[in-house]
Amino acid sequence: MQSVESAMHSGDFNRLKRSMKELDSTMLQLRPQSTTASNQSTSHEVTEDSVLHKFGRPLRNVTEIRDSYVTTSCDMCEQMRKELCPLQSYLDRHGYDTHHMRDAIDILYQHKTEEEDYENFISSINICKYCAAKLRGNKEVARSFYNQLSVIPTPDCIICLNMFERALTKFCMTCITVVRLGQISNHCRPRNELNSSLKGRIAYLPVDLQSNALFLPDNLLNVQSLVLLVGSQPTQQHRVWTSVVDLRKVHAALEWLRINNPLYKDIPVYTLADIENKIAQQLDEQPSATSTTDTTLLKKLNEASRSYLYENFSVQPLSSDFPADVLVDNQMDKVHGESTDMFDAELDLKAFFELFPTGEHGMKDTKRGMKIGTSEYIKSRLLHKDPRFRLNINYLFHSFQVQEVSNMCHSIGHMLRTVTGQNLSAQQYVERLQNRDGEVQSKMFSMTANLRGSKEYFAKLGMDIKWMIKRLGPTTLFLTCSTAEWFSQPLLDHLRIINKNVPNIDSMTPAELCCMDPVTVSMHFQQKWSAIFSKLIKDKSTALFGEVEDHFWRIGYQSRGAPHVHCILWIKNGPILGKNTMEEVQNYISSICTCAVLNADTSPTLHNLVQQFQVHKCKKYCTKSYKSRGVFYKNVASVSQDLQQTSLK
Repeated sequence: MQSVESAMHSGDFNRLKRSMKELDSTMLQLRPQSTTASNQSTSHEVTEDSVLHKFGRPLRNVTEIRDSYVTTSCDMCEQMRKELCPLQSYLDRHGYDTHHMRDAIDILYQHKTEEEDYENFISSINICKYCAAKLRGNKEVARSFYNQLSVIPTPDCIICLNMFERALTKFCMTCITVVRLGQISNHCRPRNELNSSLKGRIAYLPVDLQSNALFLPDNLLNVQSLVLLVGSQPTQQHRVWTSVVDLRKVHAALEWLRINNPLYKDIPVYTLADIENKIAQQLDEQPSATSTTDTTLLKKLNEASRSYLYENFSVQPLSSDFPADVLVDNQMDKVHGESTDMFDAELDLKAFFELFPTGEHGMKDTKRGMKIGTSEYIKSRLLHKDPRFRLNINYLFHSFQVQEVSNMCHSIGHMLRTVTGQNLSAQQYVERLQNRDGEVQSKMFSMTANLRGSKEYFAKLGMDIKWMIKRLGPTTLFLTCSTAEWFSQPLLDHLRIINKNVPNIDSMTPAELCCMDPVTVSMHFQQKWSAIFSKLIKDKSTALFGEVEDHFWRIGYQSRGAPHVHCILWIKNGPILGKNTMEEVQNYISSICTCAVLNADTSPTLHNLVQQFQVHKCKKYCTKSYKSRGVFYKNVASVSQDLQQTSLK
């Protein structure tokens, strides 16, 4: 083995070839009789009938689990759950007469029923096993809808706002949204919204809501729209990425929020008549230079600054519908001030008014009678029958950040409780940290190791894998599985059913559907992979690769948002390179892997699967010329032939 490794590092192909032949002959002399491959045939013919005979039952189980989707919700917690039962089924069972069960039935009758008859009401209400077990045990259900967790319908005046109009209506933003200008192939969109061959980025930033409400553009006769162009230039064909901001819609939403949301009670609101009167007054008056304050959203550009207009965040009408003499040039000004406190109890209410239109039922609602944890609250929002929470990408990032901060706080509290020394002051702790105290350093590692994605998190996983290799030996197999969401018609149908209120959802492509609802896609992948692993890979009676002694996997996401899993397996009595002969290794690989294109007449299903997923068709980007480096790139064909002769795969 040392000779082989030395030859690999030397870059000499002939030396590597000789070393491999010597290693193969040595292994055959040490173990002349194979203990693993003696009972195995050198040829492993695969047919559809043989696969169904051996793996038919687990394959059917995987298909049943994979294609089972939840479309109904519990009337108690309003979450999409499995194993729902009618409330009537608990009539004669223990715990139905408890105090909390009776109170819950009365609340459900007041808010959920459309039936006056009590028996019809009992049979129409569905409840999940979790809520039923809590109530039958005379316990309160913290995730119930009447615990300040109900979802208020969003009014039409807020639904019709686009992303720029929503940005002008928010108190704050928990993250910055960057829209990359890419090719738009939807022919249904207007021509002025196409962005082919356009370079740049579009971003909207958090600004002061009070200034947004007071903003009215000067000398803009058409008050119906205001076009925002951010950091980009129109092409010669005048194809630009634009987004129209309708001031009437913005102030209509502010007017509704001022009446129904206590957070907006002091926000000024203008009607359409007020806007027209103010603009008419501005046209009659002589324009004068206006002063700019730190909270002003826009500032006028002078003649010297207009040449740099497209290099800055700018606001300018670009459509031909606007007369040339009424164009107004403004620049997004930098707002100076303190940022919103991330521990603000009303942060989610201020940042997502489209999700919480009445300013209540947030994560830290003070009116909530039963306490609910951060993870449980986020789960109740993402699994809610109303899809607005899981379809809001910004809210997903906000929830992920809140969960990370919560985990960090718990880790800090645990670290301070377990570190040696009672009642440590902040100064004493900093001094121990600066002096590189071993105990404090180890506690710091354990604190950040719980944060998913951190350097310490992956270092901890790496140490776990190293100990598994030290205990179990080298891994036997490495697997990579993707979700293949584009070819999963049941998943696409499920996405259209649970998000049926989304406009134009029937005409969306599979990629658009999966990007729209990443939560459901992730849940589907987890369900699919768990079924494959438990019913096919880990099952001892019909194990695909042999009895699995141990395993480790990691789920990642591709650039398009599709999840995939990387998995390593330790197979009991599996062959090991350097310990078993090459013949044993080759026979084991041949028993679990095949590169054959099966006959379309005898194995039509497997033939179609191989052609669809396992055959690569080269495109132009596959034949790009790259500069060769080293000897191995120049001898790819000869390397392949010689490796086949030496039985190294």
